[in-house]
Amino acid sequence: MGKKDTVDKRIEKNNDVFADIFNTLLFKKEIIQPSKLKPGVTNVLVESKDGIRERNRDECKIYEDSSLIVVSLGIENQTERDNLMPVRVMGYDYGEYLEQITNAESFKLPYLNSSITIVLNFSDTRWGKPKSLKECISYNEELWPYVNDYKIHVIDMNFLTDEEIGRFKSDLKGIFTLLKDMREGKFEPWKYDFRFKHPEDSYRFISAYLHDERLEEVMDSVASEKREEKTMCEAFEKWINDRMEIGMERGIEQGIERGETAILISLIIDESITIEKALTKTSLTKEAFMNELYAAGYTKLE
Repeated sequence: MGKKDTVDKRIEKNNDVFADIFNTLLFKKEIIQPSKLKPGVTNVLVESKDGIRERNRDECKIYEDSSLIVVSLGIENQTERDNLMPVRVMGYDYGEYLEQITNAESFKLPYLNSSITIVLNFSDTRWGKPKSLKECISYNEELWPYVNDYKIHVIDMNFLTDEEIGRFKSDLKGIFTLLKDMREGKFEPWKYDFRFKHPEDSYRFISAYLHDERLEEVMDSVASEKREEKTMCEAFEKWINDRMEIGMERGIEQGIERGETAILISLIIDESITIEKALTKTSLTKEAFMNELYAAGYTKLE
């Protein structure tokens, strides 16, 4: 995962963002209150053939509320789809329960606090991999009814609908609005007037997923000039303006190219120049130029 894994964890450490992920994408309603979240244990105990080992989770928080008692909430970020993810998540949840048992002085059932893990798929394709333990196991019709299953919650983050993004209440709303627009070719600079509560975390997240280091460069540049709360917003505005200027330059270049093509086609139709001569004057391939020529009404066969 590299850089993406780092920016994922950074933004998810913010309680309002963490709660927003669970409330919006899993529960579909407001259950988790950010103010009642506290850091959980990300290194859990897991049994292996070599004994008990530690494994690191991406992010984990403890939620304590009078109506829910205590709940351990975990997030696993994936930029690559994993066939054995149900087994991994089962191990993380088991590790959470094992941690409670190991640290317990005495038992009085019901004792264990529940553990809920959500998998965020950040790959460019939908999950399409097992979401339950049974999907990972070889099938035996006679024994199958006796095999216990373990299901996981997977969210395809690059395929969120406008409605889902609109329900976000944290910086995720601005982040995924921008990322979705960029992915679908709908980048419109004037519509991004949001102000992030966690600007540095949000901008680094956007930069990593757009593979655009310019945003970080602009952010660092503006931050070095003065230290104010609005610094990161200024960086974002500057980056937006840069993107708009790049778009305008590309549009002008395309316009010039289209104008030159139209002139060459006109000269061919008037029989002022040959097609061979025109092809030496255009940057288009022969196939593309001929398509433009025939679309303009040229009927002579070559």
